[in-house]
Amino acid sequence: LVRDRYDFNRFSNLPENVNFLMFSSRRRPERMPLDASWMVDWSLFFDLRDDPAAGLVANLGHRIGPHYRQMLERSNAFQDISEADISGLAQRDMTSALYAGQWSVPALFDRIRARIAAGGSGLDGVALAPYDQAWRPLVEAWLTQPFGGDAIEGPALDAAMIAAIADDPPWPFFTVFEAAFAPGDLALSTAGLGRTLGRLGSIVVAETIFAALDQHRVIEDEWELSLDAAAAKAIRLHLGDADILPELTGRAGGAPADMAGLLRLLVRLKAFAPPA
Repeated sequence: LVRDRYDFNRFSNLPENVNFLMFSSRRRPERMPLDASWMVDWSLFFDLRDDPAAGLVANLGHRIGPHYRQMLERSNAFQDISEADISGLAQRDMTSALYAGQWSVPALFDRIRARIAAGGSGLDGVALAPYDQAWRPLVEAWLTQPFGGDAIEGPALDAAMIAAIADDPPWPFFTVFEAAFAPGDLALSTAGLGRTLGRLGSIVVAETIFAALDQHRVIEDEWELSLDAAAAKAIRLHLGDADILPELTGRAGGAPADMAGLLRLLVRLKAFAPPA
């Protein structure tokens, strides 16, 4: 999703392709705190206009896919850790997945398919085709193209490497690959693919989050709060006495459905003013 360049506001003069990953109190303490040129104009990140057809928002995220932006491969931000490593985030992601002891992708497909067939998993009606049938040929075909389908000069993968990856793809790779492609389609689609994780990736992420919440209830005392009480408490903490509870809970029909909707609501309530 990450872009190589962001426009933070209309008035700053940040250098092109600024590597904001380097701006932190650990790496550049002499540049802290950040100055006003880093003030974020959220209208450049979310569509806050009444007319969505008025043109693209400057900083919308890229669709999910099997690639890493140039900024995430810079050695000054993600240095190699040992002589056996290469720099960049891709190396760290793949190595972390290897040593984390994660399930192999084909085995997890088989286990979840079995759970769906047995019933009672909460996944009734979810269609999950076998990995070897639906995904292995697609991964293999994509990897056969120069540099995994990207027009980048570099060494091609040999047949043994392609077969090994297709048989048991690394989790970080398959998760974004599944999001970008549909089984049987060897081209990135413009019909909405890449906007969300795929089915297996979504199941794994949801299971991880809910299991963590269930095992580590650090805010267990809040679970008993009703929706109205929880929303009212959050409003009191962040917006003082502003009476926006009806809108947030949907009783007035205006509950925000996404981040852009929440920002538009705050503008209407004069919680903050948009840039002039």
